Amino acid sequence: MKPAFGVLGPLLTPAGTIGATKHRILLASLLMRPGEPVSVEELTGHLWDFNPPEQPRATIQTYVRRLRKALGASVLRTAGRGYLVDVPPESVDAFQFRELVRAATGAQVTLRAELLGEALGLWRGQAFADVPSTPLRETHGVRLAQDRVQALESQFAAGLDLGHDGELVAALRATTAEHPLHEEFWAQLMLALCRGDRQAEALDVFAEASRLLAAELGAKPGPRLRELHQRILTGDTVLAPTAASRPTTVPSQLPLDIPDFVGRAELITEITGLLDAPAPVIISGPPGVGKTALAIRLGHIVRADFPDGQLYANLRGFAASPPATADQVMSQFLRGLGVPQDGIPSDHSALAALYQETLTERRVLLVLDNAASAAQVRDLLPTGARTATMITSRTELPGLPASPRFTLDVLTSAAARDLLVRMLGRAAVDRAENAAAELAELCVYLPLAIRIAAANIADHSAGIAPYVAVLRTENRVDALSVIGDEQAAVEATFDLSYQALGPAAQQLSQC
Repeated sequence: MKPAFGVLGPLLTPAGTIGATKHRILLASLLMRPGEPVSVEELTGHLWDFNPPEQPRATIQTYVRRLRKALGASVLRTAGRGYLVDVPPESVDAFQFRELVRAATGAQVTLRAELLGEALGLWRGQAFADVPSTPLRETHGVRLAQDRVQALESQFAAGLDLGHDGELVAALRATTAEHPLHEEFWAQLMLALCRGDRQAEALDVFAEASRLLAAELGAKPGPRLRELHQRILTGDTVLAPTAASRPTTVPSQLPLDIPDFVGRAELITEITGLLDAPAPVIISGPPGVGKTALAIRLGHIVRADFPDGQLYANLRGFAASPPATADQVMSQFLRGLGVPQDGIPSDHSALAALYQETLTERRVLLVLDNAASAAQVRDLLPTGARTATMITSRTELPGLPASPRFTLDVLTSAAARDLLVRMLGRAAVDRAENAAAELAELCVYLPLAIRIAAANIADHSAGIAPYVAVLRTENRVDALSVIGDEQAAVEATFDLSYQALGPAAQQLSQC
């Protein structure tokens, strides 16, 4: 989810640039404690470096009123002897950065590199770049800068473990220029060059680091650099990549996580606890209720528990195109697991045997989405105990063996409102509270319908109330579609379920 607010660079807000310097300092101070009160005394210190005007409280009240006009009254609230910014921590880039770094700790190396890359991608420049507050920079700014250096070091270490030596050289050269006194970056640059059979350049890097440290600190290189230098001089073969550090095929086929996913917290907790068992978890429910979104969200939550990869296939059980066959999916998964195309058998029995053998010793997550029947997924279920499986379907797949089954219901009214807030903004929903509630009701609390409605409102800047009037007076099913995308429509989703019925059931559904 892209953060709405940012301090990792110039101040970022949903309302765009905040022009007044003091307003930026005030908002940045509150954003470093989202959802928590910040006292007037602390804000005064950040705003005036502890040299305040005669009536700082009155001045701060003026700043707050102006910020509320820009951001919405519900964002900034009075709280006791101070103020708070009423946003979740994950909406602030600094907290999202730290959460991604935390998730990377202890993760399998490929996932670790991915998470650290995502975390460092949130940085747009120096923290608090346009927020000239010495106390704010000396507390939060310095700590964030240290966290970034540690994340960079961990990201380079993961890249070296994966054997990406040549790809890292340019980035490490830029990083040593940015942080010339951080010896670990020099060591990582030397190692990357040496592994790329560029020993002479690695020795030049040691000489450069030595000159710089002597000039800036009057010190010699530390033990890490000296040891690495000596090992290069003696041609130590340990510096070459080991078999374990060479790239391995670790598939990551999950679609992107749903950034505005809402609700289902208890269900997520329950299903997460079942993914250690060999029995597949089956998530069923009517079209548009959010089965795929839930499975994808779960997959991203537990992905660190499956270091050998995550495999995903849309089985097209209810789709306009023909359903995927077991052979097609097994071939897709085997390619994802590193089996070359010419090594994949065309014979079904041989293919199934290779598929099971390849999965046996791997800790992999399978997500089989949109299954039509038990027969479609039966051959895809792993026989080993280390692989976990999630299946989504519009039916409960009664032909499968005993498995945990969960029938997904529509959203609660609170979750439906939360979804509208995330897609349209809290201010827009607060301004049209009754219309927002009616919109959710007209969409029968189906996530798909609510998403389409919110997308139409956002695309056409129509406002919630006028769009509700259209839904109330016109054909709701026709209105809940996206122009230019016939498949992104409530009608198309339900039509596919109708087409999958037998003739007798189709006739009954028209009664």
